[in-house]
Amino acid sequence: MTRRPSSAAVGHAGLARQTGALAARYGLTAADRVLQFAAPAFDVSLEEALPTWCTGGTAVFVDDNLAPPAELEPFLARRHVTLVNLPTPYWSQWAKDLARRPRPLPPALRHVVIGSDAGRTADLDRWYAAGGPPVTSAYGLTESTITATCHETRPGPPTGPADPADSTGPAHSADEVIPLGLPLEGVRAYVLDGAMEPAADDEAGELYLAGPCLARGYHGRPALTAERFVADPFAAPGERMYRTGDRVRRAPDGTLRFLGRTDDQVKIRGHRVELKEVETAVAAHPDVVDVVARAVPHRGEPRVVAYVAAAPGRALDGEALRRYVAARVPGHLVPARTCVLPALPRTPGGKLDARALPDPFPPGPALPLAP
Repeated sequence: MTRRPSSAAVGHAGLARQTGALAARYGLTAADRVLQFAAPAFDVSLEEALPTWCTGGTAVFVDDNLAPPAELEPFLARRHVTLVNLPTPYWSQWAKDLARRPRPLPPALRHVVIGSDAGRTADLDRWYAAGGPPVTSAYGLTESTITATCHETRPGPPTGPADPADSTGPAHSADEVIPLGLPLEGVRAYVLDGAMEPAADDEAGELYLAGPCLARGYHGRPALTAERFVADPFAAPGERMYRTGDRVRRAPDGTLRFLGRTDDQVKIRGHRVELKEVETAVAAHPDVVDVVARAVPHRGEPRVVAYVAAAPGRALDGEALRRYVAARVPGHLVPARTCVLPALPRTPGGKLDARALPDPFPPGPALPLAP
């Protein structure tokens, strides 16, 4: 049985506002040539096309958005592409590959936008060490007319001291999730606690989005609309806000930092574990290009499982990877099992297809299991 899809009804005014805001943020002009990477069925394709067309630029269509980044580079160079908007896992794979095989990047490329998943600062280090152009990390949902917040990154000092065991760049002990950044103009971002009160700076809470960015609701699904689009107690009567389900904290300078999903906390042997922390620890391995952590019930209790994909031409052993992680983080952050896959199942839009992940505890003879 498949889940019934939810179609968000986005109004023209919200999309027009978004188009103007992003065209200005990315400095688009008629001279730009922007890669059309996302399939037309996905919302990000509108953020690639509309700001480009409305500023007189050129949309450059790619035939195969599943080709590895190294194969995309010659295409970008031939077509003089100036800006790309990529799924974060795809860009992460690109950054790691550049660290292993240094080479010049397409000369016209001046800006990279990433989204659909949380990025990591270690990949920024790799990217900038390879001479990559500035990266903007974008966050949002269809319900917020796609992008709601942005974090502008620039080359800077490494995130930590060099690790002799890692030939790809700075040590990953300082690896962090790239911040969600600041709301776009016209977006109100609230960080609320369980009592629906504003959380103090640096305190965790759920992120709610409000303002003219919001969609009208879910087409033909009034009950789901009422559940997710709730009254905004901080605005005029009739205003709504959207509960994202994302846990964040707001720094004193206003920057939003992603902590994980509200349903992605799990208690392991008395420790409260954020699955994003596990993913960050596993992703530190130089041969890991993609990872997702999930809490899977087994023998009556949750177990953390890491699903990973290795860099092309690299072999990963699940138990060796566990030992690598165990040497660097507390025991409760070490996954009970690691499943090495050729690639993580993702939708054409770059989002994880969680239902396609294999069972880490298949029936049959019992396999060794970490405590």
